[in-house]
Amino acid sequence: MKKKLLLAIVIATMIGCSKDESTNSGGSQINKVEIYTSGYLKSTTHYQYDSNDNIKKIIFEEDQYTTTITEFFYNGNEITSYVKTRTSDFGGLNVTEDTFSFTLNANNNFDYLCIDRIESSTYDGQTDIDYYKDKVEVEYGSNNLPTTFTHYYPRNYYLDNPITCSDVTSVDFTEDLEYTNGNMTYYYGGGDFFFGDTHLVYEYDTKNHPLKNIKPDCVRNGLGFSTKNNIIKGYIYDHNTNELEQNINYTYEFNSDNYPTKVIKKTIDATNSPINFNSTVEYRYYYN
Repeated sequence: MKKKLLLAIVIATMIGCSKDESTNSGGSQINKVEIYTSGYLKSTTHYQYDSNDNIKKIIFEEDQYTTTITEFFYNGNEITSYVKTRTSDFGGLNVTEDTFSFTLNANNNFDYLCIDRIESSTYDGQTDIDYYKDKVEVEYGSNNLPTTFTHYYPRNYYLDNPITCSDVTSVDFTEDLEYTNGNMTYYYGGGDFFFGDTHLVYEYDTKNHPLKNIKPDCVRNGLGFSTKNNIIKGYIYDHNTNELEQNINYTYEFNSDNYPTKVIKKTIDATNSPINFNSTVEYRYYYN
């Protein structure tokens, strides 16, 4: 299965440590998002910050069995690395730990991400461990926003025979993005195993995106949080025929600082019929 760094749906919705639990109050520094489907809480994401207001930790609780923690490390205000650990305990313990190293370009954005991955699975007291090198390269446009993410096939290696990211050379897929007025208006994920070969086109409002104030900028850009306003309409097209397949409508509520506190996202097909029982998703946002 493809492990995408960036997903267009996530860009529109991800959010997170709670000081203010009232979605109706003002505030602009995101600390939590809750996602509901069919009235049930599906996931919760928490955001924590250091004393310089830089993003320190993202905790994503997908269900009672799975938690993903991304922790960022700094030297002063300069980010040096980050680690993403996914733990799942459902009939057995599975842990994936990705350590991201990188260099920054002249505009202080990630030019590539070198990933050291350790995957372990424990069943009936027996643990199996695999080691990988993975790589993602990022290209930027004239506005310093990411336009292409190139993902490579990870290479498995034994601990006594390590490889470097320069040895990871086979391209898996690319993600392509386009922007208008600082908002991502086009996204193509290189084809998807589950949803087919489609691309998305977006329309935006003029109010504040929940992740607008994530710092530093390289994290916003490198993780796909660079969009500054909110999606109000989405269109899903067949990438080969350019035929419209689905429409996505977003309805918002905002706090006094014009940041969304709740979003209802409805996905319908070209005949205005719901796609499935998860066609309506609710997002609730909380701020410091």
